[in-house]
Amino acid sequence: MGEETYPPYNIERLDENRFQISVALAGFTRDEVALTVEQNVLSLEGHKSEKEGKTFLHRGISARNFNRQFTLADHVEVVPGSRTACSSSTGSGRSPRR
Repeated sequence: MGEETYPPYNIERLDENRFQISVALAGFTRDEVALTVEQNVLSLEGHKSEKEGKTFLHRGISARNFNRQFTLADHVEVVPGSRTACSSSTGSGRSPRR
């Protein structure tokens, strides 16, 4: 079940024809995350590289790889959004289906 819910995300309606997907990616760098769109499927993949020499007293931030996919309607165009603490993409059209 954990694989189906990781990483957590929100889908927000910005207006009639625009939506934003926000994904919580704590602990990942830009180089460890790839965003692709192929045949109406938006894929977000994360590959965590372990840094040697780190000693954790507590490790609460997940370091697992993931592949989250969203099925998009035929007329949805994906426009890369901001990449801050969360990764976002904005699409035009109807809501993406999980």
